[in-house]
Amino acid sequence: MGNFLSQFNDLVNRDADSKVPDVQLDFEDSSMTEEELESYSNVLHMLEPTADLLEMLRTYEGCGEYIRQ
Repeated sequence: MGNFLSQFNDLVNRDADSKVPDVQLDFEDSSMTEEELESYSNVLHMLEPTADLLEMLRTYEGCGEYIRQ
């Protein structure tokens, strides 16, 4: 992630006086707190109905032929 942010140094600071700091993120050893786990569960529960909708959108074949008829 730090390498990704460092690509924006020239865009953010055209005078090159300051740099975007490197950020080290460790996702492998992370763990959720009880509060984060509860929030995650709530969001996951709210998103469950969207799975069917997304599948319908993925398999949508259009209605051009129907309209032409």
